[in-house]
Amino acid sequence: MTKPFSAGGKQLNYACGWQCNIETQRVCAAMPVGSFGHGGAFATNGWIDPQSGIVTVFLVQNVLVPDSGKPKDAFQRLVMEAAGITVKSAAAKRQ
Repeated sequence: MTKPFSAGGKQLNYACGWQCNIETQRVCAAMPVGSFGHGGAFATNGWIDPQSGIVTVFLVQNVLVPDSGKPKDAFQRLVMEAAGITVKSAAAKRQ
């Protein structure tokens, strides 16, 4: 359920039911490669980092709100910082 698959020769960041952070694409920038989760239609979000044992659940109802993902991103980043876990940015990994 958490192993991303390929389609048409292209590596996808989806597994059977979960979005996954992979080396080439991190859906959730605050979480490391190997973590997985899913966002809901109205900006709810749940994400799991099995390596650290951290699970985040962000519940909100935002319909057509500009920049509605910013509070979720800040929440996940603060959770990781509070746990003392440093997640390198995706841009830093490409260098």
